[in-house]
Amino acid sequence: WNKAQRRRATGWRDWWQCGWRIGRATCRQPEIEQACLRMTNVNDTTVALIQARMGSSRLPGKVLEEVGGCLVLARCVAAASASRLTGSVCVATSTEAVDDPIAAWCADNGVTAFRGSETDVLSRMHGAAREANAETVVRLTADCPLHDPSVIDQVIWFYRATGADYASNTHPSTWPDGLDVEVFSMSVLERAQHEADLPSEREHVTRWMRANASQLQTETLICPLPDLHRRRWTLDTADDLARIRQIAEQFDPATLPSFLDVLAVEDGLVWPVGAEVVDASAERNSSLPAALTADIRVKASRPRSFARSNAKVDVVDALVPLASQTFSKSRVILPEGKAPLFASHGLGARVWDIDGNEYVDLVSALLAVSLGYCDPDVDLAVRRQATRGVSFSLASELEYELASTLTEIIPSAEAVRFGKNGTDATSAAVRVARAHTGRDEVVAMGYHGWQDWYIGTTTRNKGVPAHTHAGTHRVAAGDLNQIEDILKARGNSIACVMLEPVFQTYEAGHEYLAALKSLTESCGTLLVFDETVTGFRLALGGAQDYYGVVPDLSAFGKGMANGYPLSCLVGRSEIMSEMREVFLSSTFGGEAVSLAAALATVAKIQREPVIESLWRTGGALRANVNRMLAETGLDAAIALKGVDPWVGIAVHDHAGASAMEIRTYLMKEMMALGVLVTGSHNISYAHDDAIMELVSECYAMILPPLADYLANGTLRQSLDCKVVQPVFQVRSN
Repeated sequence: WNKAQRRRATGWRDWWQCGWRIGRATCRQPEIEQACLRMTNVNDTTVALIQARMGSSRLPGKVLEEVGGCLVLARCVAAASASRLTGSVCVATSTEAVDDPIAAWCADNGVTAFRGSETDVLSRMHGAAREANAETVVRLTADCPLHDPSVIDQVIWFYRATGADYASNTHPSTWPDGLDVEVFSMSVLERAQHEADLPSEREHVTRWMRANASQLQTETLICPLPDLHRRRWTLDTADDLARIRQIAEQFDPATLPSFLDVLAVEDGLVWPVGAEVVDASAERNSSLPAALTADIRVKASRPRSFARSNAKVDVVDALVPLASQTFSKSRVILPEGKAPLFASHGLGARVWDIDGNEYVDLVSALLAVSLGYCDPDVDLAVRRQATRGVSFSLASELEYELASTLTEIIPSAEAVRFGKNGTDATSAAVRVARAHTGRDEVVAMGYHGWQDWYIGTTTRNKGVPAHTHAGTHRVAAGDLNQIEDILKARGNSIACVMLEPVFQTYEAGHEYLAALKSLTESCGTLLVFDETVTGFRLALGGAQDYYGVVPDLSAFGKGMANGYPLSCLVGRSEIMSEMREVFLSSTFGGEAVSLAAALATVAKIQREPVIESLWRTGGALRANVNRMLAETGLDAAIALKGVDPWVGIAVHDHAGASAMEIRTYLMKEMMALGVLVTGSHNISYAHDDAIMELVSECYAMILPPLADYLANGTLRQSLDCKVVQPVFQVRSN
């Protein structure tokens, strides 16, 4: 490589900024030579395809609107042409008469155009790429008049540097909406053209590629600047047009401003009252629920493939007993051969399996994901902390910072210790309670983890010595009389009473918990709330905040860090001071990335209507399903229990089928339609109204046939899989 070749390829400044310094010595290394060739080889096989159409429900003809002295489409073509790493540009529009003006404009301005199907956009883009003899496709859309050539080049460089099959700057979204760039190989586009068969995959060109991330190498270029995903520079409404025009008027029509230039101008403009806050994160993918609704009909007409999951499970099980780290995520609770077994990736309220199947996720990582997968605020905090270190040789300030925050929002929290999962926190609570009271026995109701003191009392007690749980008394949830009897008989031996504080109504919860607190106080027993699930869900300060009853100790976990591993034990200072003598030691309890994630999660819950959203969307889904259960006469067999943000699906035996046969049917059929659900509705902030309507439609499709099967006594015969067997019963129906 000589200087002239390098200069022609990228230009000196870009070469330096991308970090490539090629000297005589390094060029002797074959791998560096190949990297250089891959990174800088520019030819006509890298084609920018601009997707354009005149039809738009909210702003017809938008691509030929004038913005800052130029047509929107002209700006997009100019940005693509200014890219240093694309060889040619083609506008892909439809064969419909309404798009004739686009073809005419291209002909008048010497721009290559391709015309194909209006609705099967994937086939249109595939045809355009083939006609252009593309080996690499750069996909842009014509409703983005502020495209930045430097951003286009960054994504192309990133695609080449990583050797990806598909690369973008959109999943997850960290750049302004309107700078979207996707780059993929022609071979991947060929696969998508032949294998994508859902309406959403034909309409949204790259959905099949993203869905099959476990089979392809997919990469995302993250924006280094924070919070830009909230910027909206795309064109979909009259308000968008007015805003973008005001920005574009600040620049010479002959120039293509960089995204940094646009940021500076946008921040300096004075907007009309109420127009200064434009959050693109709420508008992205606004058409997606409609596309997913169309998918349901196709999914209902053909069986889903779980071939890769089914082929892998035995191989994985040989290396990882159970093929999962958690019973509740493993094949033992799922319809055999009819359910996904391995997840590939998640985004918002959706998750994909390794077969490329997409689901609305109502499991939400067993309630650990409270905001949604890849939440931008949490991920930003994690990236920042990762540049500073993860685990240290000393305690970090983050531990104190998060502990201070928790003591401000959790009523029972006067002191805090951290762990990694709920079992850490509940077991720590038992040990501290024993130390503080000088007593050994425990009363438990609900599910409290896998440690000997609790799990030994269940049917999953293999390997647990009897003496380790001999002092644990299991009590049915809500049975105050049984607890009173135990405390009367053994009150001087009971260190604590632990429960998951979940009730059907606020009134029932407040009354029960207040009575239980009075009862435990009367005999010197500590009251412990296991808020692993209810924390940061029922209210910011957990169930104790919601029901207005403060326990002595509380265990939190799950959603406090939006999926990052973190839990904590909190309580009164005089009890928590036992920690100075009680040995509880965890190398990763103070791991900094999860602490940063928790701080970002809690801050978002404080800043945005997260809790209100969980109650509202969970309640809407619950109301819809309850109505359908009543209409189909299934309300005697299926009941929704608990609170709206966490609704349990209680299934009872019916004259026409057993409870587990009914549960197997529900899981199998919902998963076939694209809803991942097992035993409850675990609502996250990412579950919006449109997603809840989609889930409701799936219920509407499967409940009437279920009613018929039960009426005819033919449900068991209709199942094409084994009936799922319960792991063990830990919560009351």
